[in-house]
Amino acid sequence: LSEDSREMTKELMKKAHEKGITVNFDVNYRSKLWTIEECKIFLQDVLPYVDYLSAGKRDAITFFGVPEIEEQENELDYYYQKMNEMYPNIKIFYSTLRNVISATHNTLQGTFWKAGVTYYSKVQNMDHIIDRIGGGDAFAAGVLHGILEGKDPEYTINFATAFSSLKHTVNGDVSPFSVEETEKTMTADASVER
Repeated sequence: LSEDSREMTKELMKKAHEKGITVNFDVNYRSKLWTIEECKIFLQDVLPYVDYLSAGKRDAITFFGVPEIEEQENELDYYYQKMNEMYPNIKIFYSTLRNVISATHNTLQGTFWKAGVTYYSKVQNMDHIIDRIGGGDAFAAGVLHGILEGKDPEYTINFATAFSSLKHTVNGDVSPFSVEETEKTMTADASVER
């Protein structure tokens, strides 16, 4: 939001890293707030302090300068690996693959990379979207829940995707759903209705 807030964020991340505190960061670029070049410079400054990063294919190409490859199955393996080569301190990468069918109907699939392996969630068919705001935060919260609870990558990415899909069914930017409700959605037919 400002140069001061960037500097403060960088200092907080650096201090956390120095104290052995795990740092999670979401690129979440917004073109109305700053330029791509400004974001690139900031990322180069802070990514050495990051342990878990929410970033996908577009981020790899735009901010990391990873050469784009022809679309292929499991192409995220390539992008995650290239980002990890640049920042080996980052142990986990995660992102979503969204297919917009209409304003109220999307599909969502989560991806989670750890130790050279990319895990994909079940595809959530969200055909009654009320509000997308907060869906990304719910996804990140779901990833962190899985990690903090010591769950395996498959549980973690399926939980995160289900948690995000549930958030799409309510107004506001907070997800009110419990672990139990989310786990039911994880194991259902991956179609979210409310």
